[in-house]
Amino acid sequence: LHASGVGKVLLAFAPEKLIASILQGTLPAETSRTVTDPKVLSQELGQVRAHGFAMVRGETSIGADSVAARITAPDGTVIAALSVVVPSGTVSLPSLAPAVVSAARGISESLRQRS
Repeated sequence: LHASGVGKVLLAFAPEKLIASILQGTLPAETSRTVTDPKVLSQELGQVRAHGFAMVRGETSIGADSVAARITAPDGTVIAALSVVVPSGTVSLPSLAPAVVSAARGISESLRQRS
């Protein structure tokens, strides 16, 4: 969960007990860029909660960056995440974030309308 954009979004909105369990365990490195320091990951999760999206640069696969945003159920619970993965350095991730967040909100709204 800790190395991908989708994983960081899901983890950021997971129950506190799960977050604590992940932060207390070993955070294996998928690449040399993977966050393996629990304090750094905790800070990143706070930023995901504050901004509603995660940005990952080469943490899961070298040469691949991503932006991910939460998808919520009608009750507001985070039930999924939407991600766009691009080759590293080809797109400004901060400029991509609003589109990813908007698409995720659209999916969430569609789920609300169906319930």
